[in-house]
Amino acid sequence: PIDTDLNVDHLPHLKGTITCEPPTVDLYGFHGNISLSLTQGEGDMEALNPVFVKDGYAMDTLHGDSCKGRHRVSFSKIHFLAQREYTAPLNATNLLLRGSRLRNTEFVFGCAVYTGKETKLALNSTLTINKFSTIEKSVNRFLLFFVILLMVEVLCSVFLTFCFERRFGTPDKWYLGPMERVTVKDVLNDIFVYFVLYYYIIPISLYVTIELQRFLGTFFFEWDLEMFCNEQSAICNTSDLNEELGQVQYLFSDKTGTLTENDMKFRRCSIEGSMFVETKGELMLLPPSGVLPTQLPISYWPPEVEQFLLAMALCHCVQTRGEMSGQGISHDTRKVPEYQASSPDEKALVLAASRCGVVFLGTEGGYASVSVRGQIKKFKKLQTLEFSSDRKRMSVVVSDSDDQVWLFCKGAESSMMPLMVSGHREETIRHYTDFSLRGLRTLVLGLRKMDTGEYLRLARALRVARSTIDVTAREARLSEVFNDFETSLHLQGATAVEDRLQERVPETLELLRSAGIKVWVLTGDKVETALNIAYSCGHFKQGTRRLDLYDLTSETECLNTLQEFRCQMEEESLAQYGLVVDGTAVRLALLHDQGLLCQIACNCTTVLCCRLSPKQKAEIVSL
Repeated sequence: PIDTDLNVDHLPHLKGTITCEPPTVDLYGFHGNISLSLTQGEGDMEALNPVFVKDGYAMDTLHGDSCKGRHRVSFSKIHFLAQREYTAPLNATNLLLRGSRLRNTEFVFGCAVYTGKETKLALNSTLTINKFSTIEKSVNRFLLFFVILLMVEVLCSVFLTFCFERRFGTPDKWYLGPMERVTVKDVLNDIFVYFVLYYYIIPISLYVTIELQRFLGTFFFEWDLEMFCNEQSAICNTSDLNEELGQVQYLFSDKTGTLTENDMKFRRCSIEGSMFVETKGELMLLPPSGVLPTQLPISYWPPEVEQFLLAMALCHCVQTRGEMSGQGISHDTRKVPEYQASSPDEKALVLAASRCGVVFLGTEGGYASVSVRGQIKKFKKLQTLEFSSDRKRMSVVVSDSDDQVWLFCKGAESSMMPLMVSGHREETIRHYTDFSLRGLRTLVLGLRKMDTGEYLRLARALRVARSTIDVTAREARLSEVFNDFETSLHLQGATAVEDRLQERVPETLELLRSAGIKVWVLTGDKVETALNIAYSCGHFKQGTRRLDLYDLTSETECLNTLQEFRCQMEEESLAQYGLVVDGTAVRLALLHDQGLLCQIACNCTTVLCCRLSPKQKAEIVSL
């Protein structure tokens, strides 16, 4: 909650309290709140106002203006007096983990909240676990058997020795001398004697032989001409690689960045029921058939096209190189800034909007600057509702120069379409289905015009929810407030982004299949997109019998479908099956009959899991 308006001169006058959750192993979660107050006069408090006004909780204008060191705000003629104390929520973006390196800024103001062995990084640090290959595990079992056999032989020999001496060592055999009493020393002496006699049963040279074989095997791995690559030769980093490759039965793979290049290119979009394609930085109107030769350039921008491109340029978490390095943003409308983004999809959409004339220039002082055909417009960024795998969408709340509040939302069609109350619904569904069949990644965009009073009410509720320390209560409150924000949306349209296949993916999958390895592809894409990629890369063949387990509405329907699949596979056991399952079916199956899902999936040649959250991917692997 503290921005660059706070300088080092303010620090001696600050008095604050940080309340946060106790240290946990979750590296990506941190929740708490900070209360700050100044210990000097009102003038210092007014100078500090910009720090807290940016969050939109204690402000009375959607576009503040600075005058002689003051930061006055007005919001729909409602004025809020400066308070002596401010409280703001904290989250993971405010936490620097131990061992972090400071980049793109010269300094930060901070306060230690976790120390010693109770930092998040320390709690995640564990002792190094010894890993053993399959051969090593087998050898260890054999050696354990031989050690047990050795001990049994030694104990039996010692026992029989004393039994023999007691039976045949009688007094009438004067030449044997008198019998001595057995002591612990005698027992230990006999144990070591027999141990020396029998120890050769343990193959001491076994480990040496195996390690020598592994060492020589690495050279054959690198000398194999069939594994030669012009760019980089085969490298065997571990001596266990040869033996482990032969033990692999299942291979789990993501789609984005593994089967595909993770290099997103914007291709098409649907705006208010019309389909467009980008060609050389210009949107071209397509007929309903989507055939390229009949594309028509648009000579002017209807308001809905500009609003759609504005949504692409504002609804994201992309940063420019200038704002990340602290140099500020550039207002040169002739040059597109260099963007930095954690999501390649977001970067592709922002770049596409810039090529079409709506350029995101960056965010500075809480304002997002956008150049619309050479004219710079500024939008006050009020709230960002972060993306989550459960919601499958994100939103931003901004205000324009007329103090009108807008909410822009984008996400997967499965989570977005139920929120739409207006717009060209049927045409958009037909368009993004066509995009998916072409193997393109789709996102649905929507917007909502908010009243000032409604925004203030939801902003206060959001602040309270984010300040809650209890994890369960906080998540429930945030979900409730997010749903209140993201409701009654107008359907703007959909975007289509291409992610091309990696080189030689079909040949690689075929070789894996011929080696007896079953490949499971786990992706978050919608079913149509994933199926198109699966057929194009050879994951699914034309002769593969598909078992479709998606678009289910109840656990009864899911279990009945699984039972039908099992009966079908038992009747025709020689056929090659491919299972297609979505996140909803995975959730229902894991809750009610995990074993049946695992049985059917393991008997399939290929498996394609769509619309999975990261948690569901982990659950599938743990099957």
